[in-house]
Amino acid sequence: MNFLTWLDVERVFRLKTDNYSSLPGHIQSIQCFYDAVEIGISPAVGRELAVEMLKAWFGEWYNEKNHTISLDLAEQVLPVEFIDEEIPFSRTTPARPLWQEVIYQNHGSISDPEKMETHWPVPREFDIPITALNGAFDIENEYTQSDSGQLSLIEMSFNPMLMSISSWTESLQKLTDTHQIQIAREWAEAKMPTIKIPETSLHADYVMEQLKKVCKRYEFAEQGDDAADFLITEPITNMVKRFYNDIPRLVSMGPKGSGKTFCYLQMIRSGSWPDFIGRVMDEKTVAPLSETLFPLLHSTTLGKIATNMVLTSREKIFRTLDIQVPLLHGDIIDRINNAVAQKPEMNESQWTLFWLTLFADAIGYPEQPSNLQELNSYLKRKKIKIIFMIDGLEDIFQEINSNESQKVALKTLLHIPQRIAEIRNTYLGIILFVRQDFIKHSITQNRSQFEALYAPFSLSWDATSFLKLVYWICTQANMKDFYGDQVSSLKNEALLKHLERLWGRKLGRDNSNEANSARWVYAALTDFQGRLQARDIVRMLLYASEICLAKPSEVKMDLWKGSRLLPPAAIKQSLKPCSMEKIKEAGEESLAFKRFLKNFDATVTTKDRVVPFTSDQYQLSPLEIEMLNDMGIIMESQDPSDGTMKWYMPEIYRAGLHFTMKSGARPRVLALKRKALGRDLF
Repeated sequence: MNFLTWLDVERVFRLKTDNYSSLPGHIQSIQCFYDAVEIGISPAVGRELAVEMLKAWFGEWYNEKNHTISLDLAEQVLPVEFIDEEIPFSRTTPARPLWQEVIYQNHGSISDPEKMETHWPVPREFDIPITALNGAFDIENEYTQSDSGQLSLIEMSFNPMLMSISSWTESLQKLTDTHQIQIAREWAEAKMPTIKIPETSLHADYVMEQLKKVCKRYEFAEQGDDAADFLITEPITNMVKRFYNDIPRLVSMGPKGSGKTFCYLQMIRSGSWPDFIGRVMDEKTVAPLSETLFPLLHSTTLGKIATNMVLTSREKIFRTLDIQVPLLHGDIIDRINNAVAQKPEMNESQWTLFWLTLFADAIGYPEQPSNLQELNSYLKRKKIKIIFMIDGLEDIFQEINSNESQKVALKTLLHIPQRIAEIRNTYLGIILFVRQDFIKHSITQNRSQFEALYAPFSLSWDATSFLKLVYWICTQANMKDFYGDQVSSLKNEALLKHLERLWGRKLGRDNSNEANSARWVYAALTDFQGRLQARDIVRMLLYASEICLAKPSEVKMDLWKGSRLLPPAAIKQSLKPCSMEKIKEAGEESLAFKRFLKNFDATVTTKDRVVPFTSDQYQLSPLEIEMLNDMGIIMESQDPSDGTMKWYMPEIYRAGLHFTMKSGARPRVLALKRKALGRDLF
């Protein structure tokens, strides 16, 4: 017996009293409401017999002391009130198949409401109203018909907030901002007349070429394009606001392809921290002393333009500090590599001293420093503030997952910002850009506290930043009606509307049952941990534009040119090359995944790779399941075809791993992503 809401309590009263037509002799009336139960009793009898009745009908769910009935959902209770009544309350309540007559059958624990099923009780007397109810829907109507000729069924996740509703007003309040109302809006919007965008230069080949060119430029930030414009995201804004009146000392984490090197180069391009603040806040800043950004370490894969920019910045600092024999970038890398290889026994104290010495030599400090305070005093005398910029650590610590010396070296470096923070009126600053998995390998104790400390500066991409990045790319491609100065102020709804010019409202006709374009792309590019990489977004647009230019007839450019730039077929086809690159980079980022992939390719043929699947199907070990789950590559969910729990893959990994969908199935892209994230996508 389960009592999820007051409706289940009322159902017991209905069953025990033959729909209130046969009350016990001592009971005058029973009325059940969403906030209480009222039981009318005869004053001559008293409440004792009513209490015994409740104990018999509800068992342990009835609390005799407090006169409440416990509900199984969210530990709520329903108060029971006894009212003296001289005359029995007379009413006739016809049986009717309304929503409140639903019966809940629990197939698991009450803490897992998604495993509950719902069905309608249909006694003989319900035949006539049910026939009338079915006749109220015209399945041939254009507003209700699906591709199968039946009423459209939309998959939604369970929402406990909607289990108990007392009025129409409350239902509207509770539905606001839920994914249920969002999906309902999408359905309604799909039935609205399509507004055709007049054919303009938006669809000309040169616009597509512009989009391709822009995406090619930003696919790899290491190329260092000299464009001054860049997208200001929330983590960048957080950096600037936190250190608006202070010298920065922070760690910015992010996975491969999240934009770390791009952000690093944009800072170096600014020259000083106040100038970078000015670019971000769009204002002029004046600092008594210039807080110079010193590119101490950078990626070894920088392109020619980026390398020249970094070298120019370093040379300027050397002249300012009057350093005659500067410590070159190659020298710094050699020192680190030699220390790791030749002195593996170095402990944390020795590695801390190593970094202090490296900083000292980089800025021309003539002595062997014993602490950061000495370097700070030196810069005070020079009247210059230096912010060490560090990126490209993955080029140096290539064995961070197994080499203990590299782990200790990186750990001590990551703690430098906190050491600098202890210095009052510091002239030293530091900004480290570190790959997310490096934190896991080097910070083994109190890692959650470390990550929480620098979480505001983590280069992650949520739904809003995803929309803004796509919009910003459109401005860079000079697409019609896209304006760079509006990016920061536009809300999601406005961004979604603008981006219909890029990829349409849906991946099909606007009145079709296809998914919303923006939501589908976002869901397809994120993993099951909700992680999204900027590089994947750029690549998708790059490959989609290349497909349009190479195969215009195949993706039916002429058919869609009146409403969008990128046809649905081009967007869907772009996912496979995106996924292939994703798998390649995942192997570079995780040695464990690289080993797994090598073994999987050797034992499982591509034709045998089908989603969804069970663990036993491919003999996956518990450790492999844990790794794939942590990486967001798999998620367990119920297979609608047979009701069993199986593993699914997000689209960004499925194609690159050469998995196909089970025969006749379509990828449940949006439904699975909503379940994984526990919320709607926008």
